[in-house]
Amino acid sequence: MPIAFFDDKGNPLQNLTFYPNLINGKSNDAAAVTHVLVGTKKPEEERSKDWAILTLDQPLGDQYGWMGWVMLDFADLDSLRGQFILAGYSHDFPADNPGLTAGIHKGCNIRGL
Repeated sequence: MPIAFFDDKGNPLQNLTFYPNLINGKSNDAAAVTHVLVGTKKPEEERSKDWAILTLDQPLGDQYGWMGWVMLDFADLDSLRGQFILAGYSHDFPADNPGLTAGIHKGCNIRGL
């Protein structure tokens, strides 16, 4: 089941918590989510916009690492197809306990902008 950032009426949920290095639903740390930027409120309908960026109340990256950003020209995306690595908590991984352990998808294709 995907993580919900909105209630049934489309209002943002309050008091979200991020747990870094979540493995089987357990983590040694936690940070409050102070801001959420999402691609869609309907990930089941708009799969290409199924993403979220969370702002945390503390710099957990100092301990767990940072993900860098690279600006790409739209024209470069075709030549890079299949070279992306998507990291996150997926609704279908691991199969026996989905969404409770981080995973990666090597060779991920960008589905849309």
